Amino acid sequence: MANKSKKSKNRKKNRNRNRNKSVKNQGASKSQKADSINESHNYYKYISIETLEKIIENKSLKITNPTEFNDPFDCNYPGYHGSLDAYALLEPLIKKELGNEYKFLKSKFGKSLKQMVLQEIPDLNNISNVIIEGLDELRNNWDEFMGEYRVLSLTAEKDNILMWSHYADYHQGAVLCFDFSNDPQFSNIKKVEYDKDGKQLSNFVDNMFKLFTNYLVNSSKPVDQVLSSVDSLIEHPKFSNILSVFFDSKLMPFFFLKKKDWNYENEFRLVLNKHKTNDGFLTFKNESLKEVILGAKCQYDMQNGIIETIQKKFSDAQVYRATKRNGELVFDKA
Repeated sequence: MANKSKKSKNRKKNRNRNRNKSVKNQGASKSQKADSINESHNYYKYISIETLEKIIENKSLKITNPTEFNDPFDCNYPGYHGSLDAYALLEPLIKKELGNEYKFLKSKFGKSLKQMVLQEIPDLNNISNVIIEGLDELRNNWDEFMGEYRVLSLTAEKDNILMWSHYADYHQGAVLCFDFSNDPQFSNIKKVEYDKDGKQLSNFVDNMFKLFTNYLVNSSKPVDQVLSSVDSLIEHPKFSNILSVFFDSKLMPFFFLKKKDWNYENEFRLVLNKHKTNDGFLTFKNESLKEVILGAKCQYDMQNGIIETIQKKFSDAQVYRATKRNGELVFDKA
């Protein structure tokens, strides 16, 4: 009987363990989904009543110049924290050029071999310096680079109390719900990432240099010819400009990075070149607007006119009124 009792207790413990694991896994699964793409395809925009009236009238959304953001650190120059060691990155090329002699020289001269190689091939340092100069030029012109783009900020949440206060005029405004599934110009919406280590540019530069190294190592031309062509490119009067343009084309991900302080927004963004907008606005299809939620403090005498206009222009859109009930924010059908 004692053994049976022990076995029964062990079975209960195992069931409880499995149950706890299941609950933990479900929680992890929910957390992972929250951090992934917006699977519902619904995006929300917090706005004032004045902005709501303009959007309804013009059927368009303002897409903002990032230099006008309220957060001066948003889309800020990411900085380069690396130390570009051309010798280390080009060591495979040196091994290729010297062949078996490299092992002999390495064993004979040790760490001093690096200095000897740099003296023999000054282009290595030259390449590093030019890339650093290109980064400096990019930093100096970062605001100009940002100003060429426009950003539409959205979120996956409609019931965020802080955002109702910050962006919907202290609950006097509204929240719009969009589904852009059938609107191609909104097809490239991406999730903003938070709390990054700030090393993305450094990693990008290092990876770019590794690609360049691989090109040199795998080139069928003799090393001196390859380096000679690189030297000619470096001496080109517009090389720094070319390098900056190359960096510009690769730096789009920085529009989707924000400091962790803003992670409560659960933000998604659409980033477009300013020339792809209509003077800073994007027209959306009628069927893209799914819901309009009027704030809990929205003036009641304004609501009927707004609701009537929405029903006339956007027949598929549902209108709700936000209200505070039992200490919770709830939405009632208007």
